[in-house]
Amino acid sequence: MYKYCAMGYQQRQVQCKRVATLASLQARRPYSRTPKATKDVQAKSKRLMREMLVFWKKNEKEERDVRKRENKEAADRARVEEEKREAARQARKLEFLINQTELYSHFVGNKLKSECAVWGPILSFARSYSLQIAAETQGEALDTEVPVGADMEDADPATLAEIDFDDGTLDRWASRRGLLS
Repeated sequence: MYKYCAMGYQQRQVQCKRVATLASLQARRPYSRTPKATKDVQAKSKRLMREMLVFWKKNEKEERDVRKRENKEAADRARVEEEKREAARQARKLEFLINQTELYSHFVGNKLKSECAVWGPILSFARSYSLQIAAETQGEALDTEVPVGADMEDADPATLAEIDFDDGTLDRWASRRGLLS
């Protein structure tokens, strides 16, 4: 009987030991690395590395695009600002030229009025004399019709104050000055 008791005891010990090792294996299985698990970890690592690489490339590209866009907008703003400054400068130049032209025309008008009193009779004589010489050289009759204001005798001093340089008055005065010299 002792023999059977000892064998039963040994059988139970062996059975318990077997169950304990199996339980231990089952408990360690999620934490143990098998060749398949190692390959899975490596594959996951490579995939994550590629995804991170793609993400950072995309991120850097977006940052470059944002910088380019900001630089372009800054350049456009600077160009528009420069165009505004240039337009303002051109307007100031035009205003200066207009003011200078008005001053010049004022002084020329005053000079013409003062010369009118001194040179009027002399210019009238010179004009009629030059017309007479021109008629004689061309063999034509003397054109006695003179436009209003061409001779200083029929010019009104009030109209001389407002000389319109677009109607040819200045050209007439220049031609008279040329005849006298």
